[in-house]
Amino acid sequence: SVQAALLLQDSVRVAELKEKLPELTHEIDEEILSLAGLITDAEYVQAMQSSFAREILPHYLDASSVIEKSLGSLKQNEYDQCAFKYALVGVACLSAFVQLNWTGPNLPLPDDLLPGELTADEINDKLFVEGGETVYEIIRQPKLLIAARSLLCYPYATSPSLFSMPWWAVRCLRVQQTTLTDFAPSLKMAIVRHIHSIEEFFHNNLSGVSKLLKGSLYVEKGLFYYSYRETSKAIEAFSIAKHMTGLDLEISGALGKRTKFQTKDTSQLIVRASSTTEDSAQQDVKTQPKQVDQEHELLLKAPLFVEEQNHGKSLSLVDQTLMLALLCAIKASNPQKDPLAVEERLAFLHRVGLESQNWMVHSAFLLYKAQIESESLKTFDRALLQIQSLCDQYDDVEPSPKDRMKCIYSLNYPPRHLLRRELGQRYLKFGVAASARDIFIDLHMWEDLIRSYIILQETEKAITIAKERIEIKQTPELWCLLGELEKNEDHFTTAWEISGKRFAQAQRLLGKAHLRRGEHDDAIKCFRLSLALNPLYPGIWFSVGCCYLQTQRWEEAAKAFTSCVQQEPEDGEAWSNLSTALQQLGKPFESFSAIKEGLKQLQESWKLWENAFLLSLEVGDFSFAVKAINRLMDLKRSDVKFAWVKLLASYVTKNLEKGDDTRTVKFQTAQIEQLLDRTSNLMVSTPEVWETYAILHMACGDIEKALDCRQKQVRLLSKIDAADMKPEDFELLVAAEIQVGELHNQISIRKPIHAFVLHLRSLLRKLEDYFGASE
Repeated sequence: SVQAALLLQDSVRVAELKEKLPELTHEIDEEILSLAGLITDAEYVQAMQSSFAREILPHYLDASSVIEKSLGSLKQNEYDQCAFKYALVGVACLSAFVQLNWTGPNLPLPDDLLPGELTADEINDKLFVEGGETVYEIIRQPKLLIAARSLLCYPYATSPSLFSMPWWAVRCLRVQQTTLTDFAPSLKMAIVRHIHSIEEFFHNNLSGVSKLLKGSLYVEKGLFYYSYRETSKAIEAFSIAKHMTGLDLEISGALGKRTKFQTKDTSQLIVRASSTTEDSAQQDVKTQPKQVDQEHELLLKAPLFVEEQNHGKSLSLVDQTLMLALLCAIKASNPQKDPLAVEERLAFLHRVGLESQNWMVHSAFLLYKAQIESESLKTFDRALLQIQSLCDQYDDVEPSPKDRMKCIYSLNYPPRHLLRRELGQRYLKFGVAASARDIFIDLHMWEDLIRSYIILQETEKAITIAKERIEIKQTPELWCLLGELEKNEDHFTTAWEISGKRFAQAQRLLGKAHLRRGEHDDAIKCFRLSLALNPLYPGIWFSVGCCYLQTQRWEEAAKAFTSCVQQEPEDGEAWSNLSTALQQLGKPFESFSAIKEGLKQLQESWKLWENAFLLSLEVGDFSFAVKAINRLMDLKRSDVKFAWVKLLASYVTKNLEKGDDTRTVKFQTAQIEQLLDRTSNLMVSTPEVWETYAILHMACGDIEKALDCRQKQVRLLSKIDAADMKPEDFELLVAAEIQVGELHNQISIRKPIHAFVLHLRSLLRKLEDYFGASE
């Protein structure tokens, strides 16, 4: 109960447990409940000043040795109680750090709470820098995060029943990843490991954990995968969360208006959603984030429906966070400016906005809405004002930290410095350069400041600023930026050396420079160095795979493109190249599977469809071969190799001539007839089409249709001018006439052949015109 209340930040439940403390003394330590109460009430400093916390926090830089010494001789029950108290102190540190950097308001810390000052390099080392990931300079009190990580990520040997400890470790590592400038692969692996241990506990205790708690886990799991761009895994986690909470969700349409002067009602997307489980932690907050209600001259704030709509019953907090998470999944799985996806996201937001009483949920709702509106020229000014308002609310006195911290880990809400950075980037996008640069300077984001000058094509100014910042303090990032600006690869080497050969971006840039010059072996060497430090770059896996293809190292190419598509399943080019490598390795079936995945993303690529057709022949997938030809006709119209159609028709004809009348052959015959019908409409003046169609009709036993096709073939061949007629063309014409004669003989009982005889005499007269002067 205490663990669940902490995870859901349910102060009411913790207070109830405190009242029952006399009955629970044999089950739970009084100090645990005291710490839990302080944390759920957002009294983090008081929790960190408790007598137990005072024993460990002064040693936060070497907490592992203190913990090991303290827990070493304890029995399991005592071990669990003591380990949980250490974790609670870690939760207090983590929560204080999140309040300072995410939600606000400011939280003054006593000077003696975490003694000692740390330099920027020491902070980077402590916060796990492995591939050039540096900590943002602007983050506040990083010592709190270092202490939280020391206490929450220690390898405790606790009982499986303390499932909340790996959960808090996941939250801590997710927060740590947000403080870094780049993805850290080891953090990702650690998070995955902790999530698996929690899921294993849930699997072994199906009835002991509430559905809301399980739903919360999978919302956070989905957001974790979403942050690492693994959209399919994120969607899978959100689907499980939806099943766990029992969220009843329906997407429908209703007549209404979107603009003020619209006279005709049109269908508007609407989302109906209801929770099937009650949330005891549901709350109403008197002070809500400020919503910018700037009126637009044309657009309504929300769709105005003809009839009053039933949007569903009330939503629990967990389901509200799930709805916002699903909105992220919609965004990630569709093109950025897909109008249907944008409408769907707005419909989800409208449903959440109807009852978002939680301060953090409402802030996320306003941010997501502003992000959508900022993509339109009609509403971008309102969107920028809204994001600015969300940045400013950090310093507001109300609501209390307790209200602000609710649901923070279940939302994809950025810390304040990244929110302000996003505002600066959007200012820059719409030409408000001065405001954008003020923000970047205030955040000490010099790279963004320099890139703002590059975007505005003020390269000389960008170079000047980069050199000025390097004189003040050399960083690998600045050297790489200067190298890009001056196109000087020596600067990339300098960045690599001053980072102690840990800055992966330097090797990525060197590799790209070698690749542009066609120096594939040198490019591979640089790319491999960068990937050894940070493999979470699908674009680099793609580039190194292309280098392997160029050097005909098929095995390495297949491995590189496999790593690429594992991280970016939507990269159709990577799937295509993987198919090529596997084909060269003599693995046609694996190659065929890869190219089919590529076609899901590159439906318009006729080259890919041609390769897929050839592979389908190699693996014997007749239906897909027909599908590929049809798609090629959609893309290229009549510019399709008819030899491929003829090949498929010949395969079916041979089976028919053998007397094969199985269901498969009948289905294939129907497919090829439809394909030849379409081909004959696109290539109506190609004699070979009608010849192939006639052969198929003969194999099917339909002589009259075969005769009709042969006659069309003869007419087309006869239209060739005498000057253009070649001997081989005339031989084809004669062969076709012979086939027409034979077909006439077969149906002469039912049909006279006078017309054919006359046509034959005419052909003999033309013979002199065609070849009278030749031997």
